[in-house]
Amino acid sequence: MLRRHYSLILMAFWLVIGVCLIVPEILPERAQQHLRVPSGSFVGMLALVFAVYNLVRWWAYQSLYRNRAAARVVNPLSVRNVEKPPEPYEPNPDLNFIKLPETGEEADR
Repeated sequence: MLRRHYSLILMAFWLVIGVCLIVPEILPERAQQHLRVPSGSFVGMLALVFAVYNLVRWWAYQSLYRNRAAARVVNPLSVRNVEKPPEPYEPNPDLNFIKLPETGEEADR
């Protein structure tokens, strides 16, 4: 279960880090003193980009799991039931390269 939602947990982590770096006013006074980055810093934006990346990864894995569950399971060793017999194969006589072409002398006989 943790493996399926690992990217979602990382997304929440990066989202909290990014919001704290961009808007340090939401932190307590003592935490603001230790944080020495200007508002709207590049590091905060980078953390938000990581959050979006992990959200997209989580969404992709969820759709993959949904598609696998919806797919019909087929046993490759089971006997196939063919609904209608295939049409019989009729070779094209123009493509018979083994037969020699008729020459003019043989055609006169």
